Amino acid sequence: MIRPAEPDAPAHAARRLTLGPGDHGRPLTRDEYERAEYLGTWLYELVDGRLYVSPSPSPTHDWATSFLESHLRAHAAAHPEAFDHVTERAEVFRGEGTRPQPDLAAYRGYPRDPRALPRTWEAVSPVLVVEVISPGDPHKDLARNRRIYGEVASIEEYWIVDPRPASAGLLVLARPGSDDAAAATPDGWVEHPVPLDGAWESRRFPGLVVRPAAFLPS
Repeated sequence: MIRPAEPDAPAHAARRLTLGPGDHGRPLTRDEYERAEYLGTWLYELVDGRLYVSPSPSPTHDWATSFLESHLRAHAAAHPEAFDHVTERAEVFRGEGTRPQPDLAAYRGYPRDPRALPRTWEAVSPVLVVEVISPGDPHKDLARNRRIYGEVASIEEYWIVDPRPASAGLLVLARPGSDDAAAATPDGWVEHPVPLDGAWESRRFPGLVVRPAAFLPS
């Protein structure tokens, strides 16, 4: 998260922090996180009351995200009842001290009138989130975000895109339905691994089909 500098605050105001990659794991309050200035092009998130720093996306990561953003926006245009807004700039709020920034988020019932737009992402919650694994930190998307998104009731599917050559493909985590409740893992997801040459046809969002080979290198 990179924010432009703001006008100088009064002398009595709280000191604004300047944070960089070396501050990964630093405890922060919500106010400190929101007021801080951030160095470089790293991704800065607040998770469990601590700063979580990730490297900027690789070209493969960026390509997959761009492809899926276009794909999901096309589905939103054709099926607005499924979701009607897709963005790569959202935050997902879970309590006071956690707000990850997914690579993509899709929303249902998003305001169409600019005058009705929420002032912050805290006022809306997605139905679908997508993350592309960074090879240097697979834990973030496979474990950390799996837990966080599982605790956000609105999220119906969580797509984990894996661009690593040895495991390339897609892992879809979906909320259980009446026909697959027994398959749910202890954290409440049903896992649907999709190999590179396979396809995922969503049950939650009818008509939505994605093929990993279309956006991942073989």
